[in-house]
Amino acid sequence: MTAQSSTPLSRLVEKQMRNWELTKSQRHDEQIPQQQVVHQFITISRQAGSGGGEVAALVGERLAWPVFDRNILQVMAEDDAVRKNLYESLDENDLSWIHEFAQSLFSREIPRNDYFRRLGKTMLAVVRQGPAVILGRGGSLILPCELGLRVRIIAPLKLRVARYMSKSEITKTQAERLLRETDKKRDHFVRSHFNADPEDPYRYDLIVNMEHCSTKSAAEIIVATMRARLK
Repeated sequence: MTAQSSTPLSRLVEKQMRNWELTKSQRHDEQIPQQQVVHQFITISRQAGSGGGEVAALVGERLAWPVFDRNILQVMAEDDAVRKNLYESLDENDLSWIHEFAQSLFSREIPRNDYFRRLGKTMLAVVRQGPAVILGRGGSLILPCELGLRVRIIAPLKLRVARYMSKSEITKTQAERLLRETDKKRDHFVRSHFNADPEDPYRYDLIVNMEHCSTKSAAEIIVATMRARLK
């Protein structure tokens, strides 16, 4: 590892890359079978305040898979030193597949920017390295649509407002405003980059409504669904 990044998130990313390197060495250079172009993965999309972040963390804990959220993915996509180390950890087969898949992804008639291209390649590199939980950032639309498990976490506005208010000293009106602003930003990200509706139920393999579901129960449902698909 040569990156000199000193932020906590950068160090966390570097630690994960060291874990990947250790896992690869233990496999004795075992190659991913041709029909298995990526490792197992779960993408989790969520409404603001629905508890999707906590569910993703628990899913990662139960499966012993790393969780990549917006902040971590942003560091991996934007930090030149971290990104350089990520690509250097891949072999020629990995890089060739990422390039070919990215070309097909970016060839769609949708406006692209440099950050989106880096983000897409970063996600592809992550799932080539090992199993992962991807939280947000359009993961369900970037990663191979025929692979992985795509999950959507939702909750009634009343419940989401209550969650926001419990985490910070704000009024109901302020919580509603923040929720709507966050939902609008996430909606814009998906629509502008993928020309897709984030609320479209057919985009997901599993939708979990948190109104009568605890974080633990939601995580158990997702893990059980993933394991059933692997049989």
